[in-house]
Amino acid sequence: MTRFAALSLTAGLLALSTAPALAEQTYLDMSASYTSSDLDGDTLDQYKGHVATELTFGKLTLSGELNGSQLSVDDSDIGVTDFRVLLGYDVTSAFTAFVGTNQTDLEGEKISNTLIGAEFGMNNYAFGFAYADLEIDNTSSDAWQIYADYNTDAYGAYASVVRIEDENFYLAGFERDTSLYDASLDYTSFEDVSLADLNASYYLRPDMRLNGTLGYYDIDNSNITNVGIGAGYQVADNVWLDLNASQLKGEGDTMNSVSLTLSTEIGAPRLRASERIYSFYDLYENLYIGDF
Repeated sequence: MTRFAALSLTAGLLALSTAPALAEQTYLDMSASYTSSDLDGDTLDQYKGHVATELTFGKLTLSGELNGSQLSVDDSDIGVTDFRVLLGYDVTSAFTAFVGTNQTDLEGEKISNTLIGAEFGMNNYAFGFAYADLEIDNTSSDAWQIYADYNTDAYGAYASVVRIEDENFYLAGFERDTSLYDASLDYTSFEDVSLADLNASYYLRPDMRLNGTLGYYDIDNSNITNVGIGAGYQVADNVWLDLNASQLKGEGDTMNSVSLTLSTEIGAPRLRASERIYSFYDLYENLYIGDF
């Protein structure tokens, strides 16, 4: 993957946004970012791209997501690409069955899973379960997940349990959105790893905001903290440009980072499984902290 491949991924699913009139686009989320970090005199450059969209065709819901990341350290590069697709069918107005696939490439190592599941929705609540056949280098594993989700314009919350072979993953989160501020808290726990992140934005005016991040990570009994501040400006309708600085500090190591992110998000996914189903790319993002 070339240096700018992660950023170019943001164009990957744009064709879906120009689908025929018979399809209704209910969600679009895109971002591209560059992060420069300094770790004990070494420079780390990371490029990331993300596109997610959802289309509905009557009783059918199609969601797709494309992610890419390239991390460069001296002369070494670590590249990851990730593609996910979910297709849901409304059996009833409250019950949706879905199938999907997730393909990830980590420096030539292929990770894939095929899943089947169902989601029950009632008012602003959603409850779902999924079974996945996870394959890594021709070795298959069974994976299960159950989740609960609550979502309104002002509040959001979720809880989920993922089981891969004999290992359990626990995920939970809460968010609050107002015209004055946005805030979210996310927690992930598995094996000897516990990760907690608090993110918030305060709007000085509708097109200008201040950002803050606070993270606490317990990884194999080693404590890591992450503190960040920044600001954002709305350069076009629903398009934000954010500049943030952060410091990741562990036992004896400190990493200072500056990031620039261009992002947009319109609507909300109708099929909550598209956000709740845990993937290998999510795990990679979590473990990147541990590699610090």
